[in-house]
Amino acid sequence: MAVVERKREEGDTLKPSKNKGFQIWDILRGDTYRFKDRTSLEIAFPNGGFNTVEGFNLIYRLNFVKRWTKRDSSTSDFRARNSRLTISPIGRYAFSREKLSGMLRVDFRSPNHRVTLEGGSYVEQYNSDEPIHHYVNTFTTLFLERNLMKLYDRDFVDLNYRYRFSDQVSAYAGFTWARRHELFNTSDLKFFDNKKESYTLNAPVNSELSDTSFPIHKASIGWVGLEVRPWQNTVCETAIKFPFLIRPPYFPLTTKEDLTGR
Repeated sequence: MAVVERKREEGDTLKPSKNKGFQIWDILRGDTYRFKDRTSLEIAFPNGGFNTVEGFNLIYRLNFVKRWTKRDSSTSDFRARNSRLTISPIGRYAFSREKLSGMLRVDFRSPNHRVTLEGGSYVEQYNSDEPIHHYVNTFTTLFLERNLMKLYDRDFVDLNYRYRFSDQVSAYAGFTWARRHELFNTSDLKFFDNKKESYTLNAPVNSELSDTSFPIHKASIGWVGLEVRPWQNTVCETAIKFPFLIRPPYFPLTTKEDLTGR
């Protein structure tokens, strides 16, 4: 399992396509195409769900991946050092809103560095950790009449950088600029009419505020931090070192600064 986890982190788990070249049905089922020089293109399997803001939605994603391997001459065994560049355009169509939104993500990883740049116009959960899975929300909304997921529209640019000093210590920094728009319910579709439940407004619940609506506004935030994993262990296999699959607790130390208006 640890080997699989390491390869997933390095981006080496893409399965080669069983077909010879592009097939028209690949647009619907997804597939991966390998080219020369460790380059690949993945058509991700389309997914989506239902919420009261968008109605049914369809999410479509492509992944262009380029990999490099260099031998580290500073080690006695010339250990391989893998790097990977991933470019991912993501499109999202909301049928009830009749609106197409999308974003572009560019991610570069090397053994000690990771840089991620992404931007676009996209629908987000109010909680940036996205705790509610869209399949779960689809079920609770259509069958139980409980629209758990609350969404807003975000035009944004995000930049994140992480540097790994060792297996135990990493530093990170980031910047985000965003223009946020409030969204409202546009669909009341349900498969079962639950007399004890009804759809709630598309607004986060706050026990201290009776009204959580907000005007269109902009925000710019920067942050730096240090992450410490004092009990992080590693194992070696074929001269390659990687962390255990089950990760120990970690301690992030982060400071944020609101740069809006500066």
